[in-house]
Amino acid sequence: MIFKCDYYSLNDNYLKSLTKFPILIIVKQKLIFKNPTIMKKLFLAIVLSGLSLTVTQAQTATASAAQTLTPVTTDQVPAAVKNKFAADYPAIKAPRWGKKGDNYQAYFKENNKTGTAIYSPAGAIIYSSGQIDVSSLPKKATDYLAKNNNGQPVKNATQIKDAKGNMHYQVIAANGKNFSFDGLGNLDSPAPETTPKK
Repeated sequence: MIFKCDYYSLNDNYLKSLTKFPILIIVKQKLIFKNPTIMKKLFLAIVLSGLSLTVTQAQTATASAAQTLTPVTTDQVPAAVKNKFAADYPAIKAPRWGKKGDNYQAYFKENNKTGTAIYSPAGAIIYSSGQIDVSSLPKKATDYLAKNNNGQPVKNATQIKDAKGNMHYQVIAANGKNFSFDGLGNLDSPAPETTPKK
């Protein structure tokens, strides 16, 4: 409990009667601590909470640093990853590579459309995405957009393929509204993430 009082002169007996309950009493912006055992425990709890928060923040920063994409040269990419990428995208000769955690990520352009593919160190595809023309969307998706997008043109359409081979489509309208569809063109709810979790 916290008691606030505007007067310096308080009946000492009154204060003594409060020692069982209040943790501190505020008198004219000065703290008068009652029951020192409780105050020591409170102080210790505050210090430990601060240390715990600091450790948690440091762990979060370390974890996010491990998930930062680091550019790598083609020579640093395992042969299994390069071979799988060459089989998946034979027309792409010089992708840009990055490493995020243990995985390798390729960035490339194909037919003036950007794409990305993420592989495990063993060369297994984890995720791929690439821009597509609106005409490449499933019919159900284009019908839904025509009916529910208030005539707004599509700004960007992306085809996403997960590790299991499931297709998804993400569409951004000119007004900034996002739509996500499954491989058949049905509206996804909730929308899948655009980048995979590790």
